[in-house]
Amino acid sequence: MSNDRHYEALKTYAEETLWVKKYLYQWSAQDLSTLDKVPYVSWITSAHPNVFVATGFKKWGGNDKWDSSRHAC
Repeated sequence: MSNDRHYEALKTYAEETLWVKKYLYQWSAQDLSTLDKVPYVSWITSAHPNVFVATGFKKWGGNDKWDSSRHAC
């Protein structure tokens, strides 16, 4: 699923309402649950040992991602 049209709508709103001229970052988040209801935190692949994924927090990712990042490093 592409988020492009949503990003464009947000950019248009920001430009027209807040006079934003430059965008430094964009991201998206999905609220996933794992089959066993236990969050998953690990390397994304063995080829990229410095890139981690943390998912499956059942809508609590905003709170729990900080704790998982401390334990992953």
